[in-house]
Amino acid sequence: MLFILVIVVIAILFLIGLIGSILPSMPGPPFVLLAILIYAIYNDFADISFNLLMIFAAITLFSLFLDQLAAILGAKKAKGSNYSIIGSFIAGFIGLVAYNLIGLIAGVFVGAFMGELVFAQKSPKVSFNVGIGSLVGFLAGSVIKFLLSIVMIIIFLAIII
Repeated sequence: MLFILVIVVIAILFLIGLIGSILPSMPGPPFVLLAILIYAIYNDFADISFNLLMIFAAITLFSLFLDQLAAILGAKKAKGSNYSIIGSFIAGFIGLVAYNLIGLIAGVFVGAFMGELVFAQKSPKVSFNVGIGSLVGFLAGSVIKFLLSIVMIIIFLAIII
């Protein structure tokens, strides 16, 4: 019975991790790592060794680093300022809460655009380009986090099955 509960918790954490890989306000890979840690502890590190767990932790940290780097590079490549980064994060979160995934995507663009237009006082054309750059960076970071989460889940399943 306990085994079934552990498997259900792991499956839920994997699902939250995959969803969190797409959302900017929720880091997904740490949830995948937590699921693997729970299994390792439950199974007394028989299938998942401490060293392998540290590799999963390194992958998790790497994915979070690349996610942040992609978002920053997307805005900076389009000559954006910190206002675009802050604006895209805030508006993306508000868009997500108010309108789900479509609001998130629109919010990232609108937040970066408005941050540049209003606070950095750049032209509408430059602000638009920064908005596009921020959106591309956000999407690239999300894809990276999602793919690395999938890789961790596949490696985990290959080991325990």
